[in-house]
Amino acid sequence: MPDMRLIEMWADEYLSLLKKYRNHPSILFWTVNNEMKFYDNDPEFRSIYDVPRPFKFSHEKPGKHKGT
Repeated sequence: MPDMRLIEMWADEYLSLLKKYRNHPSILFWTVNNEMKFYDNDPEFRSIYDVPRPFKFSHEKPGKHKGT
C-alpha cells in the first residue's frame, strides 16, 4: 500500500475532480479509474478482485436453452 500522505494527497485531488466533473459522470469515472493503479502491486487486492476469474454465461447454465 502507498504511504498515507500520498493517499491523503490523492483524496484531495479526487475531491476536486468530483466537484469539477459532478455533471459529467462518464468523464469522472473514466478519470478516477484510469488514474488509480496503486492496487496493481497489492497481492491481497489481486487475490480478491482477480479479473480473469472463470465465469459462465447465463445461457450455458443447466436448465437454460438457446433462444429462451
